[in-house]
Amino acid sequence: GTSLIKILKSQREKLRSTFEIDLQVCAILSESTSPNIVALKNKNDENADSLTIASYDIVTAGSLLLESPSVSFQDRCKDDIAKEEPGGLSSFVNHVISEDCANAIIFDCTANMEVGKKHTEWLKAGVNVVTANNSALSG
Repeated sequence: GTSLIKILKSQREKLRSTFEIDLQVCAILSESTSPNIVALKNKNDENADSLTIASYDIVTAGSLLLESPSVSFQDRCKDDIAKEEPGGLSSFVNHVISEDCANAIIFDCTANMEVGKKHTEWLKAGVNVVTANNSALSG
């Protein structure tokens, strides 16, 4: 998941200027059993930011994604991009769907059976699913 977030961050401006596509990371669920979701504070703002590994770590008070150094208390107080909300896997799709967004995509970077079971629900809700999770729709 961290590699994908890095790629999206590095290519976001190019995709905007070249193709008029804005890929905005609006929610991250670190594990299928996590009780909380890290979400954008202002996802409906047309100039809204996108979640990054740093903003994730600021909100969660540590390097849960193991890619950024420890975040100071001062940085936590300054963060105005992300917020942590209760919810977990069952409500994750609600953080992805927005009236201001024509196309919603969930990238499933897991091999988790519980996450795979949600794919059908997400597709029925009109969300595109990109995954290498081969337990998702098989069988």
